[in-house]
Amino acid sequence: MCTPAGRPQRGANMSVLIDQNTLDLISHSEEQTRRFGAYLAPLLKAGDVICLRGELGVGKTRFVQGIAQGLQVEGPVRSPSFTLVWEYMSPAGLKLFHIDLYRLGDAVAESLAIGIEEYLYGDGVCVIEWSERAEPILPADRLTVEMRFIDDYKRGILLRAGGERSRELLTAYRSVVTGHAPASSAPAGRS
Repeated sequence: MCTPAGRPQRGANMSVLIDQNTLDLISHSEEQTRRFGAYLAPLLKAGDVICLRGELGVGKTRFVQGIAQGLQVEGPVRSPSFTLVWEYMSPAGLKLFHIDLYRLGDAVAESLAIGIEEYLYGDGVCVIEWSERAEPILPADRLTVEMRFIDDYKRGILLRAGGERSRELLTAYRSVVTGHAPASSAPAGRS
């Protein structure tokens, strides 16, 4: 159940906080998947890494489109399956690096060859589809978004924090998505 503005109503049965590092959501449509991405956008800052996992067609690119929408990126946001990386700029000056590792043979070696470390530790937000293919070179502090099919339209979206910054991000995100104040103190101020 959502409010007219598209925000979930308090108490809507769509999220479960498993622990401080894990949040499980249910999306009922492509549009809601986009909105879940858009809710994350204002919380992001340069250096954040978001790792997307899930089968083909589960909605990873829709989630990234939502992040881009929330950052007010202009123009279409497409899957970078054939280009490997799309770079976008928000009006506020925050870069969004959208990376897709699906087509890489040796994803670790090829990711290093394209300079993935410049994106991971660069001056923007790095969102990686098929991130599990390059697991050994990814930073430990990252927000992993695992998407799964429930039915033709419904998707499960499991978010896991892997470090201090991503835990702060997940706490703030839970507050935005559910409309509930975080149980602990608010996330640290952003620079």
